[in-house]
Amino acid sequence: MNSALQPSGGATVTYLTPRKEDEEAVLRAHLYDILARKQLSAWFQPIVHMQRGEIIAYEGLIRGPSDSPLHAPMNLFQTARANGLTVQLEHLCRKVVLERFAELALPGKLFLNVSPECLLQRDARRGETLEVIQQIGINPERVIIELTENQPTYDYDLMREAVLHYRKMGFQIAIDDLGEGFSSLRLWSELRPEYVKIDMHFIQGVNRDPLKLQFIRSIQEIAEKSNTRVIAEGIETQAELLVLREVGVAYGQGYHLARPHPMPARTAPADVIKALARHGGARYPQRAVDPHAGHIHQLLHEVPTVSPCTSNRDVYQIFQKHPKLMSIPVVDAGQPLGLINRFDMIEHFARPYERQLYGNKSCRQFMDRRPLIADRNTSLQELGCRMAEAEAHHLFNGFIITEHGRYLGMGTGHDLMRAITQRQINQPPPG
Repeated sequence: MNSALQPSGGATVTYLTPRKEDEEAVLRAHLYDILARKQLSAWFQPIVHMQRGEIIAYEGLIRGPSDSPLHAPMNLFQTARANGLTVQLEHLCRKVVLERFAELALPGKLFLNVSPECLLQRDARRGETLEVIQQIGINPERVIIELTENQPTYDYDLMREAVLHYRKMGFQIAIDDLGEGFSSLRLWSELRPEYVKIDMHFIQGVNRDPLKLQFIRSIQEIAEKSNTRVIAEGIETQAELLVLREVGVAYGQGYHLARPHPMPARTAPADVIKALARHGGARYPQRAVDPHAGHIHQLLHEVPTVSPCTSNRDVYQIFQKHPKLMSIPVVDAGQPLGLINRFDMIEHFARPYERQLYGNKSCRQFMDRRPLIADRNTSLQELGCRMAEAEAHHLFNGFIITEHGRYLGMGTGHDLMRAITQRQINQPPPG
């Protein structure tokens, strides 16, 4: 950026200030040096079994040189992305983490971060990760490929192909930051991972927030049906830990359990083990209603509807055409009758012969006949409390918004949670 002053003689004197281009050049030089000299270090954060209190796995993390502006992983990967070097950086990170994991002889499994961007490189040399772990003597069954989503993923066919390739080599799959966006829910449906990690936003304060608790219950319900194990990220208090354990979440990760470290612990802290060994002790959030806390009409989305005479095959095709659509309302002459959930429909059509048996039958066959329905003037808090007390699947199905009993549109549980959380943040402190 240039700044100019006009002296008394009329001539313009220009003073150069540091430019963004100069900063980017410095960061780029640091990145090239890090890649050339392999100046990365591996850190590990334990993942703890929520019933037994033992460490069952570690997530492999990466740090740049301590004296570099690229020490923090966020800065490191931002610079790599800006310079088209994400794939090269990720490959080096994987090698560093795997070698250090073996060198430390850590017990249990290793969660290895991989971005979909890197996974989907058609021209990338396949089998490189397998070569590394074979060279250092790690069984592929001990390695979980953790998909970390920095950008939306839309090529789901290619993603399935890449995941199948890794599974054939013996790796398992995890999805990171579940709940951060609905694309992660689509990934869950498409990839059927062995593990899902719930975004820390929904974990922190779960002992005080009924809607966050319901979100966790919904995740747990789907996980149990799909044989997926849930990992709660970002646990920072014992109160959060105990609520999550009683909900049935399998594993936990966070500062309350153990911080990332280059020489990580091999056992959980004694107070954590003691707390998990006790039965009960969880304190659940209390219902609190603020009737002035906004109304749900602000969450209204126009969603394609179907009539009860629409076939299941036609509904399935609508889901295929609209990859972000999670539920489809069934409406007859303006009256909402039910909701059809994306997961349920795909699950049914994936079973042998169900497509042939039920494809031409009415979509009533697979619809939820008792959807959550609310008038457009319902307050956000009131619906939040209803959602928290309803069955867990309603948070994913979303809710139907009506006016005088007639269908208007849909709202999502994700938008409802976001709106309530934002109002809590903006609300001035009492007194």
